[in-house]
Amino acid sequence: MPRSSTLAAMALLVAAATIALVPVGHHASTALATEAAPANQPLPVVATHVRRVEGYEVRGQYVGRVVGRRTSALGFDTPGLLDAVLVQEGDRVRQGDVLARLNITRLDARRRQLVAELALARATYKETEAKLALAKATAERQKSLLRSDNVSRQAYDEARFQEQALRASLDANEAAIKQADAAISSVDADIALSRIVAPFDGTVVARMVDEGVALVSATPVLRLVEDVAMEVRIGLPSVVAAEVVTGQTYDLSIGGNLYQGRLRAVLDVLDATTRTVPAIFVIGQQPTDRQPLRSGQLAILDIARFVADEGYWLPLGALVGGRRGLWDALALTRADEAPPFYRTVRREVEVLQTETERVFVRGTIEDGDLIVTDGVHRVVPGQIVRLSEPRP
Repeated sequence: MPRSSTLAAMALLVAAATIALVPVGHHASTALATEAAPANQPLPVVATHVRRVEGYEVRGQYVGRVVGRRTSALGFDTPGLLDAVLVQEGDRVRQGDVLARLNITRLDARRRQLVAELALARATYKETEAKLALAKATAERQKSLLRSDNVSRQAYDEARFQEQALRASLDANEAAIKQADAAISSVDADIALSRIVAPFDGTVVARMVDEGVALVSATPVLRLVEDVAMEVRIGLPSVVAAEVVTGQTYDLSIGGNLYQGRLRAVLDVLDATTRTVPAIFVIGQQPTDRQPLRSGQLAILDIARFVADEGYWLPLGALVGGRRGLWDALALTRADEAPPFYRTVRREVEVLQTETERVFVRGTIEDGDLIVTDGVHRVVPGQIVRLSEPRP
């Protein structure tokens, strides 16, 4: 190749390389300028003004159990042989229903004997009454005859003393009638006590013995739980128990359903195991479209109480770990630089109450402070920042 052609080709290559490098250098310079610009600008943060409040509400859930208002272990007042148990576990009974009975063969025989004795005493009373009437008439005639000296004084005295003796016999016959009548009443009472009668509407939850057993008095035979009027017993912390109001209605969750429970009483005792105060709630009229409440079901009391304590609500994102076990929040103050720039200032706070997305705190925050609520981990105290959204 001639030398002139080689030089011309090299000149064309150099010119092309120069043309190709010019735009590349221009774009690189622009990109560097763009990357350097944010580094010279304050970091944007999100912040909000906080206001002091007088306290906060605490919601708590406390678990208890449904119980029958009345639960009785039923037995016989008198000893005897168990003749029949007329109910089974799970049976619902009404007040006055006969649930079980003792064998009363001996009591029936004793009663028939006493009835016969009573009849004899009444017959004897009537006989004595008739004799007394005759003796009284005889004594009157003897008295008249004595006045006319037709009878001796001895005959009159005998008639008079016979009347007095029959009066005494009549009083004894009357006492025998009362005694026999009282004995029959006693046997009737034993016969009545030989039956277990439901003292209230409820459900039989336990049967302890079966027929044929010889029982001593007060042996439990059945356990009956009232299922018409139900109660809920819940242990409450002392501070909560001091704030609930007797007679007021509270919401109770039982079996996934909401019930109204009227606070009947807060017992003046402290459970030694749970360190709680028992509170008793009465369940009102139960909806007919729900399953009846059962003794032993879990019940949950959801209650809110107000805690009087000045402080501030902050989002969870406004806190960062601080010193001495406290937390820090960052407040914004106007910086000397041209607005709208701010300087971050440390505010030590103590967390008093935590909720899902916010906390209640007290500390060195002042009413109206502009607090960083997001991105607090990207900045440090004393750093110059700007608001991502302008604030007044």
